Amino acid sequence: MKTKTKRIKPLFIVDLLMAVFGFASAYTGIEIHYAGHFQGHSVWHGWSVVHVVINVAWLIACFLHCKHHWAWYKSIFKNMTSLSRKSKVTLTVSLLFAAAAVTGICLLLFAEGQGTHDGLHHYVIGLALAALCLGHFIKRFAILRKGLTKR
Repeated sequence: MKTKTKRIKPLFIVDLLMAVFGFASAYTGIEIHYAGHFQGHSVWHGWSVVHVVINVAWLIACFLHCKHHWAWYKSIFKNMTSLSRKSKVTLTVSLLFAAAAVTGICLLLFAEGQGTHDGLHHYVIGLALAALCLGHFIKRFAILRKGLTKR
């Protein structure tokens, strides 16, 4: 007798990876900030490399997530006046992610090392993004948990 197994949907995998990479990004970002104040340049540099690798993976996962939800984004741009509270938070998360990505890429390409003011701006944007992403994750945790238990 064959047992039916339910496959995990690719979007669920992307969403789960986004949560893992988002947490890892926030953690490594805080470690970079801490290392810049209290540890040497080599420690700061090591955390920076890990942070970049994690964020490249997070950027790819977010691209796939946004691609899947492209119809929602298109509807937002068509009718900005009738956004629900949930949509406003989601849109803010998206915009903060874009700001963090742009400032992070600019830092990667143009910064001269630790302790820059641009790095501080990126850090503050990252903290705001982490707080909103945590709320976004908590609101959707039941869906992720359901996806983990359904097999």
